[in-house]
Amino acid sequence: MKTPIEIPVPQDVPLFSERITLDGIEYLFQFDWNDRAQRWYLAIFTIDEKPLKTGIKVVANWPLLLRSTDARLPQGTLIAADLSPLQGESPTFQELGTRVRLMYFPK
Repeated sequence: MKTPIEIPVPQDVPLFSERITLDGIEYLFQFDWNDRAQRWYLAIFTIDEKPLKTGIKVVANWPLLLRSTDARLPQGTLIAADLSPLQGESPTFQELGTRVRLMYFPK
């Protein structure tokens, strides 16, 4: 079994991007807090900023790329793991990266 990778998330920033290497491929992850919906959204791009998948709702304890068939996307499991007794509540603005951590489990 391969070691899971925790994707670091800065605190108190409503919109940010970061380069992430998964399965030897570099991606651009963009995180966006939607104040109206009170939830985080994720978009994944190629390193040259071509969209692979956008509008991904960050839902706790659910595979975020479950229905994706695009072979250019990471092939492991990307999940927002809830580390608290709440078990499943979507992360609030302050909770992504603390109570809920973004984890990648390689195949």
